[in-house]
Amino acid sequence: MKNEFINASILGGLFVGLFSGLPYVKYGNCFFCMWKIGGGILAAGLFYHWVKKIAVKDGFLLGLVAGVIGFFVTGVILIITYIIGKEPVITLNIKNLDLTEQYLEYIARAPTMLLLFSFLWEFFTDILFVSLGGIIGSEIFGSDRK
Repeated sequence: MKNEFINASILGGLFVGLFSGLPYVKYGNCFFCMWKIGGGILAAGLFYHWVKKIAVKDGFLLGLVAGVIGFFVTGVILIITYIIGKEPVITLNIKNLDLTEQYLEYIARAPTMLLLFSFLWEFFTDILFVSLGGIIGSEIFGSDRK
């Protein structure tokens, strides 16, 4: 049962991470976080397929672990796309502006701060919505089903 739990979490997390991290594909999350909730449902469905029973707490834990795995996969993809430059990044043209040294220092840190914010937001939404997907999946495939 432990191997099935780990395998379902890994596959659900890979689903979340790949689809939430790939450029342009990740915008599917704008539709009610469909990749994240779908990854939780996928993890719960795989676990049910292998074990033939699933409780709500199992679905929540599957979603939680899959969300953490998905966060790391998404993080790696985001870093790679940021380095390659395939991801649109906000750039500022400050050549003709008369700014003080304090503002120039702040603007120089802006892309790093945006990347940090995106990581924190990704972590929060992965944990929340993949866990929700695991709960929904446990209710869909639950053992009470006749």
